[in-house]
Formats: sequence, C-alpha cells, structure tokens
Amino acid sequence: MKTKITSFLVLAAACSLSLSAQSKDDFTSKKLFEVSDVTFPSDGWPALFSDNSMRGVAVYGNDLYIPVRNSTMGGNFVCRLDATTGEFVSKLSLKGSDGKEVVTGGLFVINDIAVSSDGAVFVSNMTTDARSQKWDKTNEKWVDMAGTVPFKVYKYTNANANPELFLSFDPVKQEATMGTAKTNAFRMGDSFTFSGTSQSGKFLTGIDNLRERCYEWTITDGVVDPNPLVVAFQNSLPEEGSDIYGALDPKFGGYGRFYAGFDEGTYIERSRDEGNFLRVFKHDATSKGWSYNVLEQGIQLNDMRFGSGNSAYPFEFNGHRYLAMVDFGVAQKGMSDAQGVIIDVTSWTNPIEVFRTATMGDDYNNGTTGVAVWKNATGFNVYFLSPNGLYGYALTSTKLVGVVNNTIDKQELFVTTDPVSRKVIFSEFVDKVRVYQVQSGIEVRNAANIKELQLSDKGAYILNVVQKDGRVVNKRVIL
Repeated sequence: MKTKITSFLVLAAACSLSLSAQSKDDFTSKKLFEVSDVTFPSDGWPALFSDNSMRGVAVYGNDLYIPVRNSTMGGNFVCRLDATTGEFVSKLSLKGSDGKEVVTGGLFVINDIAVSSDGAVFVSNMTTDARSQKWDKTNEKWVDMAGTVPFKVYKYTNANANPELFLSFDPVKQEATMGTAKTNAFRMGDSFTFSGTSQSGKFLTGIDNLRERCYEWTITDGVVDPNPLVVAFQNSLPEEGSDIYGALDPKFGGYGRFYAGFDEGTYIERSRDEGNFLRVFKHDATSKGWSYNVLEQGIQLNDMRFGSGNSAYPFEFNGHRYLAMVDFGVAQKGMSDAQGVIIDVTSWTNPIEVFRTATMGDDYNNGTTGVAVWKNATGFNVYFLSPNGLYGYALTSTKLVGVVNNTIDKQELFVTTDPVSRKVIFSEFVDKVRVYQVQSGIEVRNAANIKELQLSDKGAYILNVVQKDGRVVNKRVIL
C-alpha cells in the first residue's frame, strides 16, 4: 500500500533575517487583563500557573479557553474565561451526555487546545507513547505493549456541549505511520494546532521522539481521516525502518509547535531549542520519498533575546501578515523575562516588530507558551500565555482598515443587498470576505471565491473584502 508521506526540494539556503527598526505607529494598544498567581481578575479562578499546568490557549468571540492539566487546585479541566476581562466563566465538562467520563488516558489527559473558525473546541491529550504494540525484530511480528495510550483529540461543538472522542490515533494501526512505529516511540500531544472549520479543516502535531516531521489530519464533512499525512522536514533521512533510522539527530528542539502557513502547502515551526530563529517550510507535493526542504527561512527576533517560546501564531489583518509569539531573555541559568511580540512578516526580507509587551515574568518551564488572536473590524485582540500568566491586549489599527492604495483606473467594487433573502451581492467575484457585526465587532462569517453571500440574521455588518486583484476594502451593509 502507498504510504502518505510528503517531502521537500531545496529552493533556498536557510537564512537569518534581523528585524528592522521598530515601527509601532500602525497600532494603538490597550492591556485588557492579566491573570497570574499574583493578579486574579475575579474569584473562582481554579488554577495556579506555578503548577506548570497550562500549555495552550484558544479564543472564539468572547470565549477564551485554557486547558489545565493535573492542577493541585482541581485536577484536569478546560477553563473558560471572558476574553475581554479575563474573568473566570466556567469549566467545560469532561463527561459525556450520559454522565460517564469521556476524557481519559495519557500522561496528561488534556494538554493543548485549539478552536475552529466556526467555534468548535478541540482538546488533545499528551501521551509518552501512542503505540499499542512494538515490533519484535527477531521474530518479525508485533507484540502487545502494556501501559501505553493512543493520541486522542476531543471535540466540543461549543462551550456548553459535552465532549466527544474525535480521534484516537495508534500509529501501529495506520498505513502512513506503521513503518516509523517499528523503530520509534510516539510521544504526541505536546503541542496541537488547528486550521479551518469543524466540517472542513486540519490539525497538526509533532512527535518529540522524531522532531523533524509533523502529522496532519484532514477533516471532510465533519469526519476526520485517521490516517495522517506525514510532513517531513529533515534534509536527508535514511531508509525508514533501518537500523540507523531511530538514531537520527533531531533537526528541531523539543516540544515544537507546527502551524499551517499563510500559503497553501507551507508550514511554520517554532520550538524551545531553536534560539532566535523561527523557520518556515514549504511542502513539495510532487516529490516522492524522503528529500529536501523547498524553503527554509529564519527570523532573528533580537540579538539580546533568546526567542525560545514554542508558539508562532500566524494571522492576517488589513492586507498584512503577522506572527504573534512569546520569547525570552537569556538569564545566567535558563531563560527569563518572557515577553509577547508581534512581527509583520508581509515581507520576509524586511520583518518589522510592531508590538511588544512588558515583561510577563521569569518562569520558563521548557519554553512552552501559547498565543491566540481574535480579529474584529478595526483591529484584533491578542492573548499571550507564558509560564507566568495569561495576558490580553487589544490592538487597534491607526490606519483606514481595508483601504490599500486604490487607483482610479481600477473598477470600484459595488455591494447590494436583498433583505428578504438576507443575501449580499457583489458586483464581481471576490477572493475572500470576512463579516463582522457592527455592534459587537465579532466575526460571524467568512467565505472565499464568491459573488453572493448568505447571512442568517438581520442587522448591520462590516464586510472586510479581499478582491481578486489584491485590493482590500471595507463595506458596510444593513439587512
């Protein structure tokens, strides 16, 4: 049977790009809140950051989520906060609708979290080995292993729903990973990311035992394909399953977090051991077997800072591309002085730091961090999770959102509405559109390559539209 593995061709040598002079005039910023062991916005907060128990953060609308593992103040739970104030709202249930435990198994039964663009919440466990069996090389057969747990992903339809087991992954049972499972343990779930909707999306995770690759599962019509796509980043590999295969020198540091990149087929990787560098890779879909990187680029955050947080959250706003992350300063022993930072990487040859927080404390805890972003009509909220606490900021653009050097020789985009059918009709096909409620600023819909857009409710909306020629415009409509 054909193994689903991707590979790479060299396009450019790895390069280190220093940040240009800081330019912070694109946004005004306001600190929303700080949640830490020292500062609590309200009673009811059920966790301590000093427990080393929080490794991920996600946001949807005004719901902010943190998975808490093995906390001394309450065990394992998913914490729901108010995304504007940071105040504790509730815990998500770990039980099914029948009252039985659904979220079970793993060194940590919950560890990381992600939210789809339509509001479904996905939570993963962390297991030191997802294999149910090991390969007996002498007798050439699989032998059962005791005490191991599959990599699991749970799904909540929304914040008030009960969880369901969405994926239980055993690498021995899947075509794409069976060969690797003969020679490698599968520690999985240290990090976990998601892109797309709960009906059509994909999620990514790596394995700490073999750090030069990540695994990508695809969701189609709400159903996940249990056989992952194996995305390999190592420049050269021995034959899979060979004696030297299990002794590879890891390309990446520990607990690397992989994101789907801005462009189709690209991946962004950030790990705790990569120093000042963040790497972007491009997948070559036409290659076969193990090969080379199509593209590898690195950004040097700051000559005086280590930059070792394992998050590099990619997002786009107002025609620009950004990475939001946490980095650390170098202390005499270990890391210190965690800071949140946002970098404009619209031009990789001229990355610009547009925002940096004050210090978020000196705890390090393996450099495991988290970032979440929620966009609105005039800017975005960004949330930085460090081992010291959770920090929320509101950034507002000082420029006209959606206006990008329009020229008189380009035809203006016209928008009409049909209040009866609640449709928005464009004068031409548009590349992308995001729809925001005027009153709340919450994104309620997004679509691509359309000429008509169906909305479910009447009201006033801002349409952030990317036209086919790349122009970005804002249109206000009332239904």
